[in-house]
Amino acid sequence: MRTKMAGVTLRSNRRTLFCLCLTQAWRPLTATAQLVAAVGDADEAAGVSGEIIFTQPHPPVGPVIVRGNLTGLSPGQHGMVVHVLGHTREGCDSTGPHYNPYGFRHGAPGEPQRHVGDIGNIRAGPDGAASVDFLDPVISLAGPHSIMGRSLVVHADVDDYGRGGNDESLISGNSGAAVACGVIGSNMRLFLLLLLVAFVAAEYPLCPQERRAQVFLSDPQGMSPVVGSVIFTQTEGGPVTVAGTIQGLRPGRHGFHVHEKGDITGGCADAGGHFNPEKNHHGAPFDGDRHAGDLGNIEAGPDGVAHIHLTDHVISLSGPHCILGRAVVVHSDEDDLGKGGFSDSLTTGHAGSRLACGVIRDQ
Repeated sequence: MRTKMAGVTLRSNRRTLFCLCLTQAWRPLTATAQLVAAVGDADEAAGVSGEIIFTQPHPPVGPVIVRGNLTGLSPGQHGMVVHVLGHTREGCDSTGPHYNPYGFRHGAPGEPQRHVGDIGNIRAGPDGAASVDFLDPVISLAGPHSIMGRSLVVHADVDDYGRGGNDESLISGNSGAAVACGVIGSNMRLFLLLLLVAFVAAEYPLCPQERRAQVFLSDPQGMSPVVGSVIFTQTEGGPVTVAGTIQGLRPGRHGFHVHEKGDITGGCADAGGHFNPEKNHHGAPFDGDRHAGDLGNIEAGPDGVAHIHLTDHVISLSGPHCILGRAVVVHSDEDDLGKGGFSDSLTTGHAGSRLACGVIRDQ
């Protein structure tokens, strides 16, 4: 019996060790695309080159940071898109169409339905140089949205985000010919990581499970330009990480809450009040007395875009505080966190009207 118990203990310790190794190895991941001029006679492609680095702090979920520099471009905006195929031996035309595993139409980075590869436009100055620095909540360096081994393509013209009024706009954004491309690749660390993942999955299936949900935000009545995508991630027994991008906002702070109902067919007003199973007062995310759905404020920059990355210890993707099937609502004004002294401060945070909403779906 002692030998058997020792074996169980050893196996348990090994399982814990490998799960710990897996957790640490997963973060962060980095990939690089070395961009070279497209093969062809286009004058705008001559001399275009650069490097784009993709970093994901908490793979396989959470936003990807996209940074880098390009030179040799014509001044102005240029579509930059992840394409499905990862070889450029015959030039950029061999990279295939946009990476679009769900068959959505082409759109803007913050839209609820877009190609996974639709990461937007970059802008070159009068000297032809473009500096790239943004977050994307949809692409990933691991998992179902992985862009590893695919191609990054820079186009000659501005991407119209599917709003150009013709069929090609909904496919490619009318962004013109490719002027540069490169395969998104990583290093030996990712290869070793994937081997470790395969081993752990086969030998130790009891590692803590990660659950993920997503919400696509828009105005069901079409009155507001606010759109976005937010991902919720929870490792078994841990807090929920909330990451995403919302655009079309007025610069400044906006209340950001989980509401109790998941039926928004009649508009965001149908989402009901804040998710509040304990019937507490409205408060700040760090308050002991708060609604479960009180996630505080998000802040939009001068471009109207809010990048979200927060952790909450009250909401959950299971159990009594489960937010699956409920609605996320973005408000017009700043949430006063229950401290504004207004008649609705302790119920809504005096956060104003509802600009956009969406139902949280399990992934």
